[in-house]
Amino acid sequence: MAYVVADLRAAMTQWSSKLEVGPWFVLEHFTGVDPVYRGQPSRADVALAMSFAGHMNIELIQPNKRRALRLRRDDRAARPRFSPLGRGDVELRCGRCALPA
Repeated sequence: MAYVVADLRAAMTQWSSKLEVGPWFVLEHFTGVDPVYRGQPSRADVALAMSFAGHMNIELIQPNKRRALRLRRDDRAARPRFSPLGRGDVELRCGRCALPA
């Protein structure tokens, strides 16, 4: 799960003290390799902190530039790309994937 935060260090402290998440791995300037946004080269630069809460990866993202990760309210890119869907037949579907004993 990823969260965009205004203050990376403060968010890390809060996650650690309230939810016992940590230790953290921090990249102060992450740009990716040859980043592209909507077909154009991107100059996005973020500070990124990563940790685990059990088996779940937690990422905290702080934009290093004012314009990074800022989208218009009506922008389609601001909408979730993936949405988990609950199913009532999980046991049935999991049973199909189970390895034989």
